[in-house]
Parts: sequence; structure tokens; C-alpha cells
Amino acid sequence: SGTPTSWRTSARTRPETDTVGERLYRWQASPSDRMKVGLIGVGRAGGAVVDTVAATAAESRVGPVVASVAVDTDRDDLGSLSAVPAEHRHLIGQVDVGGHGTDGNQDLAVEIAADAQAELRSAVDAVPVSQTDAILIVAGLAGGTGGAIAPCIAELLRDVVSQPLYGVG
Repeated sequence: SGTPTSWRTSARTRPETDTVGERLYRWQASPSDRMKVGLIGVGRAGGAVVDTVAATAAESRVGPVVASVAVDTDRDDLGSLSAVPAEHRHLIGQVDVGGHGTDGNQDLAVEIAADAQAELRSAVDAVPVSQTDAILIVAGLAGGTGGAIAPCIAELLRDVVSQPLYGVG
């Protein structure tokens, strides 16, 4: 009678409302209502994050990962990914750097991005936009591949997405 109840307890017993807390609770509680996410990792850091999230998404509350994609200029970094399918690992800039990465040279990465538009388009096309609620581009911004190529992928995605996704910005 005088005992306070938490929002979690009250969310179970009250009729559904449109408060953010209750929507969050329902999202966490119902696997079928979880967000379907597409992940694109760019560069060493982005690829590593996407690989980790894709490997642990089933155990977490992230929701289903519809597709995980990695784009990099370093062959060894792409080869170290275990949760990203081999057909979704895109090595770019082989002519320029021979699969050895840009070593933090963002100007070189920008040139590679300009030359690799077809491969970048292939990476974007690997994410089934119609089956996702959100597409996340993950990149480290230390000045190499991720910082130069992530904006190019964002531009390509903007051309593909026909309607806004939640939280675009």
C-alpha cells in the first residue's frame, strides 16, 4: 500500500502508454520487437567493433544483426575478423597499398575511396536496407582508413535508403 514500485514493475501492470521508459522496457523484454541492425565497420577499429558486436549480439539486448560488413585497406585486419562473413569483408586499395593498410595516411585513404566506389557500393549493398531498422557505420577517427572512407559509405547509404531511419543525424 505505501510501497513505491519501480517503472519496470508498473510497466507490466499498467495499460500501455507511449512513454520512452515503457517503450524501452518493451523493447528489452520482447525479442520480436528488438531493432534489426545492419553494421558496417570501416578500418581496423570499425571492423573490430563490428566483429565483436556481431559475435555477441545474440547474447545481448542489441537485437538481431541483419548483416555485418567490414571495409578495410589492410588484408591482415580483415582476416582477423571471425564473426563477419568472408563474403562481407571488402579489401580496397590493393593497387595503392597492396593490402597493407594506409598507416594513418588519411590523404592516401581519400584517394583509395575515390578509386574504390564500386567496391564501396558492393559493401553497402550487402546490407539489406529493407530488413533493417538502423544501419550503423562504425569507424575509428585516428586519421587513416576509417576517417576517410566512412563518410563515403554514408553518402552511398544516403542514396540507397528511401526513407529515414530512426535517429538519422
